[in-house]
Amino acid sequence: MNSYKRVPSRIRQTESRRKKKIYTLLIFIVLIIIGGLLWVFNYRGSQIVRVSVEGAISVNSQTIQETTENILLEKYFYIIPKSNFPFLPRDQIKKTIGALSPKIETVILDQKGAYTLRVLVQERKPAFTWCNIKEVCFYVDETGYSYEKIEEGGNEKPLFVFSSFMAPDCETFCKIVGVDSLRPIFFSKDVLSSKGISIKQVDIDANNDYTLTLDTGTRIQFTGEHNIEEALNNLFSLVQSQIFKEQEISFEDGLDRIEYIDLRFGKKLFYSLK
Repeated sequence: MNSYKRVPSRIRQTESRRKKKIYTLLIFIVLIIIGGLLWVFNYRGSQIVRVSVEGAISVNSQTIQETTENILLEKYFYIIPKSNFPFLPRDQIKKTIGALSPKIETVILDQKGAYTLRVLVQERKPAFTWCNIKEVCFYVDETGYSYEKIEEGGNEKPLFVFSSFMAPDCETFCKIVGVDSLRPIFFSKDVLSSKGISIKQVDIDANNDYTLTLDTGTRIQFTGEHNIEEALNNLFSLVQSQIFKEQEISFEDGLDRIEYIDLRFGKKLFYSLK
């Protein structure tokens, strides 16, 4: 039969008091740590006290500044200020500012000095124009994003007009065309502009065939399935050929005598004079 020694009550009480002291000390240490952290988080010297806005042109800088400051006044869990640099809600600020206007393309945040948050805004630049089925026209950036309605008589920029069978029926905050589809257009634009020729209009049909209408009225057709650089080299070879030389047609000053040039069939070229 097993036997157990009884622990004196005095010893048990002593052990209980010792444990209580340890728990009390641990709680005190935890409270000191939490209090210290709260003091650090709320210490004025570690917080943003000024907001500087740069790069805003058409979007009101004051609105951007006030929007940012309102976010910085908020707190995480009603305790930690969002104005504290280590806990700066970058994604929230960028998303909120970006929603102010479709003209805003990117928002960059960085520290300027000890207490200033710099908000650098980059606005979209118009690459071309586009009109929906309601004949309402918009500016579109180089990524194919429609972001601003063109007011009547407001399109004073030398931009080409884009149209496509697959363009959606929408307005601003709208993706009109993909970057891959725009790449051959911008490449052609750069090459032709180096020759003093401007593109007036671009059309893409259901077969992914492109038609560039130049300021001379000449139409250049090519397919999106072929290499655009090779197609333009074929175009230059055509215009520099002996046939065109005999008719005294040069690329720079003779395109107005050509109605269309078809580059859709590889190295075979078709053209028609006016």
